[in-house]
Parts: sequence; structure tokens; C-alpha cells
Amino acid sequence: IGVESTGKSTLVKKLSKALQTVFVEEVGRTICEQEYGLTEAYMKPDDYVYVAMKHKMKEKELLPYANKVLLSDTNAVVTDFSMNTYNNLEHYSPLLSEICFAEKYDLVLYLRNDIPWVEDPLRKKSTQDAREKSQKILDNFVYNVYKVYEKCPVIQICGSYENRFNEAMKEIKKLFGFLMLAMCIYFAKPLLNQKIYLFMYLLLAGIILIY
Repeated sequence: IGVESTGKSTLVKKLSKALQTVFVEEVGRTICEQEYGLTEAYMKPDDYVYVAMKHKMKEKELLPYANKVLLSDTNAVVTDFSMNTYNNLEHYSPLLSEICFAEKYDLVLYLRNDIPWVEDPLRKKSTQDAREKSQKILDNFVYNVYKVYEKCPVIQICGSYENRFNEAMKEIKKLFGFLMLAMCIYFAKPLLNQKIYLFMYLLLAGIILIY
């Protein structure tokens, strides 16, 4: 996730290729391009609810085809943020808010706005100054309004495009490691006495840290 011009779509495509898995495109962009004349200017609050629901449907549709991990370009929180930021609707949508509170991921990569700004004609107010202001607004949505960090790790990613890719891969591999550890402990616990169980736990933890 992230504000405009932070390399979200670029990163998810590179990760998809590296991990040989599928990804959910930014559904809101596709809908905006195909149904709203390439701009958010004509979108209303209900349209953003439609975007969030279509994105969730696409995640469910692609999940069976994922290779260990399904990547998703943005989420409902970013959709709510977009509704209130770029269109100045200042509108509270109970349904969209419920979608935001209900969604849960294993890992959220939060891209910061420290790469060169690139104009996006899709956005109603796409400027570098607007990006600086919107960063604070999205921070508030992520950490205060919806408290995404309480449901899963939220890792801030910054630096060059190459650094973003490397950091993202590291976090994903770390997630895989913890999942493997949890599975090993779960299946081994009934078969092992307490001392062997502790030894296995420490051994696997050490391997994951090295990995």
C-alpha cells in the first residue's frame, strides 16, 4: 500500500515475477480507466464501495492460483483514503469502513513517498505537494483509524526501487520462515517430550534467523 507515485504497481509486478505467483491488480484503477473516463473526478462514494468489493472478489478469485503467496496491489483502506483525499468527498461510508475493519492480510508492505514523484493523470489532484500532504492522511488511516498493525505486521519500505524490491523480498521470506516454524512446532509437539521440543524450537528459530 502507499500514496500515489510510490511504486506500488511496479513492485507488485516484480515480486510476482520473482515469486512466480499471481497478483491482484489495482482494481480501482482498471474500473476508473474503463468506466469513468480515466479520472476519479466523476466518482461518488458508492463507486468507491464498488471498487473495494470488486477488489475483494478478485482476491478470492485468484487465491486458488497463487503459488504459496497472493500479492495484492492496494487494499480497502487505500480505497477509503482515496475517496476522502483525492475527491475531497469527506464522506463516511459505513459499508466501506466495515470492509476496511474486516480485511486481514498476513503482511502489509507500506511504501513511503521518498522516490521521485511521477504525475498520474488518473488522480484529480496529482502533484508532488499533494503527495506530501496525503502521506500524513494515509498514515492516520493506517495507524489510527483502522489500526492495521493490530491485525498483521505493517512494514514500512523506503529507498530506491531496487531497495524496495530487496526489502519486500526479505520480509516475505521472513514470513514464510515463521509459517514453517509454526507448522513444524504444531505437528511435532504431540510427539516430543518437553526437552526435545524446546531443542527443536531453538534449532528452527536459529535456522530462520540465519535464513
